[in-house]
Amino acid sequence: MYHEIDFIARDYTSMAELRKIVVSQFLKEEPGLGGGNDASHYHYNVEVLSDGRRIYLTRPAYLKEGFDFRIQSSMLFLFETDTKK
Repeated sequence: MYHEIDFIARDYTSMAELRKIVVSQFLKEEPGLGGGNDASHYHYNVEVLSDGRRIYLTRPAYLKEGFDFRIQSSMLFLFETDTKK
């Protein structure tokens, strides 16, 4: 089960308050029905940068240990390397 949510935290006064806001959002998630495609997967759109890249959180992350998440960007820049040396 895939869920995409626009989530922008504003008006927080400390990092502790921001953590509470994020954890409160995670607690609203619906559980899945098992593993794989039956598990719940969340994609939180959190910011759009001036160059158009989007920052988002995905859950669960690879560790799958509670409140884990990955921070990702919508564009990756891959550099070609010369392997003939």
